[in-house]
Amino acid sequence: MNHVCGIIVTFNPAPGTVENIGRISSQLEWLVVVDNGSQANTLEPIREASARLGFTLLELHRNLGIAAALNRGVERARNLQAQWVALFDQDSSSEPNLIESLLDTYTKEAPSSKVAIVSAKHLRCDTQAWMRPVFAIDGGPLVAITSGSLMPLSVFTECGLFEEDFIIDRVDEEYCLRVRTLGYTIVHCDQGILWVTLGNPRPFQLFGKTLFRATHYSPGRRYYNTRNRLIIAKRYWRLYPRWCYWTVSGLAKELAIVLIAEKQRGLKIRNTILGIRDALLNRMGMMIPL
Repeated sequence: MNHVCGIIVTFNPAPGTVENIGRISSQLEWLVVVDNGSQANTLEPIREASARLGFTLLELHRNLGIAAALNRGVERARNLQAQWVALFDQDSSSEPNLIESLLDTYTKEAPSSKVAIVSAKHLRCDTQAWMRPVFAIDGGPLVAITSGSLMPLSVFTECGLFEEDFIIDRVDEEYCLRVRTLGYTIVHCDQGILWVTLGNPRPFQLFGKTLFRATHYSPGRRYYNTRNRLIIAKRYWRLYPRWCYWTVSGLAKELAIVLIAEKQRGLKIRNTILGIRDALLNRMGMMIPL
């Protein structure tokens, strides 16, 4: 019994999601899967797995966004009297010793600092490359990806829950910068391996050479990705100017990739412009359907 409650958010999960759930469920004392309004045909395998593997399935019946779904999972973990939560995306695949490694890292680091998050080592499924984070001056990642994050539940009491008005995209970055401003640290666990997928990545090739990989995020996600990164920059540029510059300047690179390699270019550019407008006007919440 490790007092860890896993939280996985699903939305129209692919067939491999059940396998991912099975890999992580055996490492946890509890597992809560929060479904964000999936279609019946994609949700049924998760229902069957819930009965077979014994995890809790919370069906929200409509897509409330990743932040709201994570918060529902945290609330259930509190009711279960868990000590930690471990957060995962539906398309993340864990190594067998992931939770043990994350807990071991927390035990070693916590006595000397206020640790809010222990982050796994993220490897990309498509390239097998390490998604090396930007490291802060304290030696830990400045921000951590939600999937593969181990967090003590006490952090949510002191720092609050995930910001539901963000809906999706950059929810994790806002939370990481928030906990850092409140005196917490984030720790990297090199032994805890998690395989992750970013969007629907496809290589763009020219003369047989791969120049880059386009994520092919939906037009809706282009809106939230743009709006939320600008909102974060507005909030935290004084404390983290280099990171805010990096995340805002990255928008131009992503737009170039959309124009060169992705479909629905017009709609994605339009939603990007709407995201910029709404960030300037501080318009939050569900503005565009997912």
